[in-house]
Amino acid sequence: MAKSNRPMSTQPVPAESGSHESGNGNRPVHTIRYGNVKCSIWQNPSENGPFHSVTTQRSWRDEAGEWHDSQSFNFKDLPSLAKAVSDCHSWIAWQERQQSRNAPKR
Repeated sequence: MAKSNRPMSTQPVPAESGSHESGNGNRPVHTIRYGNVKCSIWQNPSENGPFHSVTTQRSWRDEAGEWHDSQSFNFKDLPSLAKAVSDCHSWIAWQERQQSRNAPKR
């Protein structure tokens, strides 16, 4: 399998409100990428305030050089996937701590 030329990134992506159902144009609030493995963190509204969810994908190139995404992971992708998911957990925990510190006191 060819090595990905896509950069490693943990930079935030601007948020839009709403859920991450496909086709509605919403963007993740944060994206973490290691090589060809990417985790997207989504903020979703609820009656009890916003909550986060995570989607994962692996990018790959076909013989024509076109990029595609898959939700399955190869054996060699698993360490990157584990690191990305762990980083998602840390990022969400930090966000929740910030929200609780900024919440009005009862």
